[in-house]
Amino acid sequence: MQLNPALLELNLELLWEKFFFGNIGLNLFENPLETPPVEIIKKGKDAVKAYFTSLEKGEQPLNEVKVLLVGDGGSGKTSLVKQLLGEKFDKNELQTQGINIKQWEIKDDSRLIKAHLWDFGGQEIMHATHQFFLSKRSLYVLVLDGRKEEEPEYWLKYIESFGGNSPVLVAINKIDDNPRFDVNRPFLQKKYKGIAGFYRISCLNGTGIEDFRDNLYRELLKVELVRSPFAKTWFNVKNRLESMKENFLSYDEYLEICKNEAINEKISQDTLVEFLNGLGLILHFEEFELEDTYVLEPKWVTNAVYKIINSKKLSKNNGVFKLSQLKNILKKNVETDFSYPQDKHRYIIDLMKKFELCYEIDSDTILIPDRLEIKEPALDFPEEDSLRFIFEYDYLPRSVMSRFIVRMHKDIKDELRWRTGVVLEDKKVYNSTALIKADERDKQIFIYVNGEQKKSYFSLIRKTIWDINSGFKKIEIKELVPLPDDAKYTVTYAALVGHEKMGEMEIIIGELGKKYSVKKLLDGIEDEHERRRTEEGRTMGGTGPTYITHITGSKSEAIADTNVIQKTKIDINIKNEVEAYLPQIQSDFDELKKILGKASPEIKEEMKEIQDNLDEVTADSKKEDFNKPFNKLGRFLKKLGDENSEMNKIIKGTEKGVEMAQKVGRTYNKFLGWIPSLSKIPDFLLGKEEIE
Repeated sequence: MQLNPALLELNLELLWEKFFFGNIGLNLFENPLETPPVEIIKKGKDAVKAYFTSLEKGEQPLNEVKVLLVGDGGSGKTSLVKQLLGEKFDKNELQTQGINIKQWEIKDDSRLIKAHLWDFGGQEIMHATHQFFLSKRSLYVLVLDGRKEEEPEYWLKYIESFGGNSPVLVAINKIDDNPRFDVNRPFLQKKYKGIAGFYRISCLNGTGIEDFRDNLYRELLKVELVRSPFAKTWFNVKNRLESMKENFLSYDEYLEICKNEAINEKISQDTLVEFLNGLGLILHFEEFELEDTYVLEPKWVTNAVYKIINSKKLSKNNGVFKLSQLKNILKKNVETDFSYPQDKHRYIIDLMKKFELCYEIDSDTILIPDRLEIKEPALDFPEEDSLRFIFEYDYLPRSVMSRFIVRMHKDIKDELRWRTGVVLEDKKVYNSTALIKADERDKQIFIYVNGEQKKSYFSLIRKTIWDINSGFKKIEIKELVPLPDDAKYTVTYAALVGHEKMGEMEIIIGELGKKYSVKKLLDGIEDEHERRRTEEGRTMGGTGPTYITHITGSKSEAIADTNVIQKTKIDINIKNEVEAYLPQIQSDFDELKKILGKASPEIKEEMKEIQDNLDEVTADSKKEDFNKPFNKLGRFLKKLGDENSEMNKIIKGTEKGVEMAQKVGRTYNKFLGWIPSLSKIPDFLLGKEEIE
C-alpha cells in the first residue's frame, strides 16, 4: 500500500505517534504502508517529499532485507549461516565474537533478493551492543541448542523489545544429539505473534535445512523493505558505499558521493542515510559527537566494544579504565585485526555512552557498569525504615540496571556500586539517600529511599526507571507496594490507585486476613497532591478541540470531539505549552552546543552537562524535575549575556551563536509561569523578537 502523494499538498504534518495531543496532522501510526517506508515517514513530511522526488529520476525495487540470527553462544548460528550459503560444516567452529555479516543472494524467476545475514555473538556480556544494530522491519532467526533444552522466552522477549512485529523463525538445532527435544509450540505461538514457524534442524548432517531454507525465503518475500521502491540515484550511492574498503568515512566524504549523483538537498541526504542505517549498510547517529562519522563496517565498531568490555585490565579494575589505555586495548595484534586511529577513540567511547554502556567519571576516566564487581558490598542502609517500592518484570533486560547506573552516576554515594545495584545520595536538593538493586532471577528491581524529601527523590528514581523501560516494547511491568508490617506481601500500585478513584477507603489482603488504608499506603510513596495533580488537568493556556486525521486503508476520517479533549486534560497536564516548547528548547540548545563547542572545549563540557539534564525531562515529568536543568540553563544564558565574561567574548566570535542563544533565551522565558524558581532572562539579551 502506498501513501497518496496528493496528501502532501495538504497543510498538515505527517505524524507517526501512538498518542499525541494538541497537534494537527495526518497520524499514520501502524498503518499498513509499504511506500514510503516507515523509517522515512517518521522523519516527517519533508523527508517523504524528498523520497517521492527522488523516485521521479527513476526507480527500482530494493529487494534487500536484513536477517538477524540470535541465540545463546554455541547454539549453531554460524553453522546455520554456512548451511544457507552452501559452505562446509566445521564441528570446531569458534563462537562468534561480536557479529559476523554475510550476504546471501537468492534467485527466482522474476528477481534477485539480497539478504544481509547478521550472526550475533551469544555471550551475555555482548547483548547490550546488539542494540546498535537490532531493527524493526527485519526478519529474525532464533537458533536454539537442542542439547541444552533451552528456554526460548528470553530471546523471544528480546526480539519483541527491539524488533517490534518482525517475523521470527525458530530453528531447533542439534537434533542429531537430542532428537526428542522440542518446545511448547502452541503456547509460544499464542504468546508471541511474530513467530512464523518452528523448524527442527541439524547443521551437522543437514536434517531439515532444505525445508528451513525454503520457508525462510518465503518469509523474506513478505518483509516490507524487500518491496520498497528505491531511487536509482540512491542505489548508486548505496553501491558506492558498499564497494568501499574503508571502515568509515567523514560527513564531507559522504556529501561528495551524494553530490556526484545530484543528491544536493540536505533533507534528501539525511533521509538516504536514515534508510541505509535501517538496512544495516551503514551506522550513523545524529548526535553532535557522532554525526561526522559514517561507519561502513559494523564489525569495526563491535570489535572495538568487545575488546574494551573484555579487557583483562578492565576486569581487574572493576570496569574502570583511562582513555589513554585505549591505545593498548585497541592495538592490532594480528594482521587481520581492525585499525583504530587515535582520533577515533573518542568516537567509540561516545557511541558507548549513547547506548549507556558507560559513563565518564572525569574527562579521562570511564566506567562500564557491566564490568563492575558482582558481589554486593557491605551496606549500612536501613531498609526496614525506608520508602519501599518494587518493579516486577515478565522479562528483565540485563541492561536496565546498568543503564540506570549510567543515568544516575552523578548521585552515586562513596563508590557504592556493583553490577546489579547502587546507592545514591542527593544532599543539595532532596537531602535523601536511596538503595536500588536488581534480582535478575526473580526479575525484580527493589527501591529503598530515606531522607527529608524521600518521596520527591523516589519520584525522580521511579521516572528514570520508567524512561529506561519505555525503550523496551511489549514487556509487562508491575509496580508493587510492600505492606508496612510485612514486606513479603505486596499490593500493586495500580490496584491502590483504582481503589482510590472508586472511593474505596480500604483494600483487603485475604492471605493476611487484614484491611489496609488505601490512602495511607499511597501517601507512603507520594503525596496526595501529586496524585491529584494529573487529575486536576492543570494547563498553561486554553484548549479547544483538536482535529486528528487517521488514515486507514483508503479511508480518512476527521475527528473533532471536545468532550474527548476535555477528558484528556487528565493525562496531558501542562502539555499544551510544555509539549511544544520543551522539544524546541532541547533542540535549539543542542544546536547552540554544536556552535559554541567548536569554539571552546571548556564550554562544550559545561553545555553537555546542561543538555543531559534537559534531555532527562519530558512533558510528563513532574514540575520539580524541571527545577535543576532550567536553573542551570538560566545561569548559563546570563553568563553568555554578561559583557564582562569570557563566554560573551566567545559567543560574539561565532557567526550564529548570538542569534541561537537569544532564541533559546526566549523559549526559556516561556517556562517562567510554571517554574516559580526561575528568574527571567532580560529583554535586552533576547533580541528584537522578544521586545516587539
